[in-house]
Amino acid sequence: MTEQKHWLLFPNGVADGVHLRQCAVKEVEKSTLMRACRDGDLQSVRALLIGFWPFVYEFEKAIDIQARRLPLRRILTEHLGLTTAQQYFVSRAKILRQMHEEEGEHAQIWRGDALKIGADLESLPKAHEKLPLMEALIATAYADDPFKFFCALAATEYIAEELSRFLCASSVFTSCFGGRFGWGDTHIAVHDGLSHLQIDEDFAAAVHPAKDRKQIAQAMEREILAVQDLFGRASEEVFMLRRDA
Repeated sequence: MTEQKHWLLFPNGVADGVHLRQCAVKEVEKSTLMRACRDGDLQSVRALLIGFWPFVYEFEKAIDIQARRLPLRRILTEHLGLTTAQQYFVSRAKILRQMHEEEGEHAQIWRGDALKIGADLESLPKAHEKLPLMEALIATAYADDPFKFFCALAATEYIAEELSRFLCASSVFTSCFGGRFGWGDTHIAVHDGLSHLQIDEDFAAAVHPAKDRKQIAQAMEREILAVQDLFGRASEEVFMLRRDA
């Protein structure tokens, strides 16, 4: 197998991406917080930027830490054989570094968006310490199981993309930022090459111990939907911050 710009072990995917995206859309649309942000409620917008900042910040760190600590090379060798695993790992090691760098840039954009509405995230107390669901969400990015880790990354990408589409379509929301929600625009922009979501799902399928694609797909759907649900419940928790935002 030779390395290609668009090389994936599972070019057509394994999980039902259409269904998973529809579920992400539903999580976003039913969120009290997201609906209030869409309607331009400034307190809710501030709560979103402040309340989810701990996850945005930790997400970038988690990719770097997990790429170094999880035994990905050994697991891939056990599942794929030495030659394929070596080629895949070399290709993906570079991509994981790029993902870490891009998520760091996304965190900076989130911080910049917050400043536009008068929220200096660096000077605020760590509100998430009082938000158990936010702590649980952060913990998914540090899962010891590589399969669960990559499913958590995939779930995050689904939510980030659909949240961005939902909010960026609202002019009253984007007007809070002077007409442009930078973080959202970044997540719905079309990029060359593989998307983070494709990489996450491909990696998840590659490290799963099962050989049967249907079994892998079921496990991926279960894990991804669980994290999407956690995002939805965490958003309700963050909505309560609006009174103090």
